[in-house]
Amino acid sequence: MDIKRQCPMHYRRGITLVELMVGITIGMLASLAIVQLFASYEGQRRSTTVGSEAQENGLMALVQMEQDIQNAGAGLTDPNTLACNKFFTYLDGGSGSGGAAIPNFSLNAVSIADGASNGNDEITIRSGGKFLGSLPVMLSLTMASNATEFYVSNPNVFNVGDLSIVAQNGNCTILNVTHVHTTGNPKIEADPVNGAPNNPPASFKTANAWPSYTAGAVAKSIGSVTARTYSLAAVNGVNSLRMVTADVATNSVKGSEILAKDIVSLQAQYGVAPANSQVVNAWVNAAGSTWGNPNAANARRIKAIRLVLIARSGKKEASNVTGTCVNNAGTNNGPCAWQDTAANPAPLIDLSSDPDWRRYRYSVYQTVIPLRNIIWANV
Repeated sequence: MDIKRQCPMHYRRGITLVELMVGITIGMLASLAIVQLFASYEGQRRSTTVGSEAQENGLMALVQMEQDIQNAGAGLTDPNTLACNKFFTYLDGGSGSGGAAIPNFSLNAVSIADGASNGNDEITIRSGGKFLGSLPVMLSLTMASNATEFYVSNPNVFNVGDLSIVAQNGNCTILNVTHVHTTGNPKIEADPVNGAPNNPPASFKTANAWPSYTAGAVAKSIGSVTARTYSLAAVNGVNSLRMVTADVATNSVKGSEILAKDIVSLQAQYGVAPANSQVVNAWVNAAGSTWGNPNAANARRIKAIRLVLIARSGKKEASNVTGTCVNNAGTNNGPCAWQDTAANPAPLIDLSSDPDWRRYRYSVYQTVIPLRNIIWANV
């Protein structure tokens, strides 16, 4: 008898096409979700990173300017110096063609060059080379307008090479000390020689009606005068805060430094007090006949500087993230400088020179800085 064994049939099943397509679809959806999550995270990370960089740039720039403005006027706050309405200056540049008056010479602690309605301001801070100052002394004899010898009550406060000033009745003459005589009749000399570029020949003094000074006029050594000007400049296509250092007496630039990048607006105002007061009661733009170029009396009323720096993120967003801002000054194309009043409107901010300004984020840094050297002078 044949015995037939039947072997069970084994079926091998794989993945069907439908199952494969379903799996691929689920995988693609999961991958898409992960990519979107990563893209969102990366976008937030970049916004945070560049936003932090903008904050650092703005903060460092503000701290630098604040420290500089606090020291403005060091060595230049003698009441007689602050009363100068007209400076008589001369500079021989050494070209052999003779010299001329120094243009726009000023010893004001701080000057603002207004950038008008849609421009950025420039801020210039001045200080003397003798930060502790030197004692003002008096002339003991009347000096003619073309004199090179000045008889003084105490010559020991002067050094050869010092930039010095003689002041009386609002007239102020700038000179270089070439000799100091401490015996006999004490005097200083300001001869028109090499190494004394601010001492003119007698013919220049006569032609330009330099004043004479009577006994009792004040003479003071200021050593030198340094001016640092803060302004915005495009560096490799990026708006940056720049500081230029200059020697006022030689009208020459000594150095230029980029302090911070992505600074898109710099605006400032004078804080002014009534005459013979130290309390600020108004904030004004450096414009118009009064504050565009303040005379000595008005310059003494400037007791503080209020400024704003606006830093921009380096990342351009995909859509608009910044809009206009309205304050008492009007409609700002960008963030407002500060909360103002109708009596003291803030400077207008206008970033619209960049057509994509709405697609950037901005950080605003503003502060009020008292001019302590002017306040301590009690003028």
